[in-house]
Amino acid sequence: MVMPEITDEAARVERLFADYDRRLRLARATDLAKSGRFLEAEALIRPSGGIPEGGRELDLLARIAVRQRHYGKAVLLWEGAIRCEPNNEEYRRCVEKLRGRAANLKRWARFARKGLLFLIGVTVLVLGISFIHHHYAARPGPPAHHDGGVKAQKSP
Repeated sequence: MVMPEITDEAARVERLFADYDRRLRLARATDLAKSGRFLEAEALIRPSGGIPEGGRELDLLARIAVRQRHYGKAVLLWEGAIRCEPNNEEYRRCVEKLRGRAANLKRWARFARKGLLFLIGVTVLVLGISFIHHHYAARPGPPAHHDGGVKAQKSP
């Protein structure tokens, strides 16, 4: 017969080892990410390939995504981290900062599109004027008179 206290204690020890292992993998993954070894870091955080459940792991994955310029993915990961740790203000600031950047990029993209359209319009106008000028310059002028081009006039 197994005593309930022993199984409870064994479960507690197992949880402690699992937590220690998770923290150790997170620390190693953080070091790998800092040195730019993102795939190895992700493999440590996601040993089974799934999305981790801890806020710190999601935070590290989000930071890796930012370094790889995958901003939408980073926002989703930080939102997951916020669900794990609802009181973590740092995760919220990161999401707000990325959303602000996204809004600024959209504004710059609109400005760039308008600028590009303006430049295309100016180019078409310049090419049109150049074509018209070239077309009229190539046409022969009015016919010259056979007597040297000067007509005699009567004096009053």
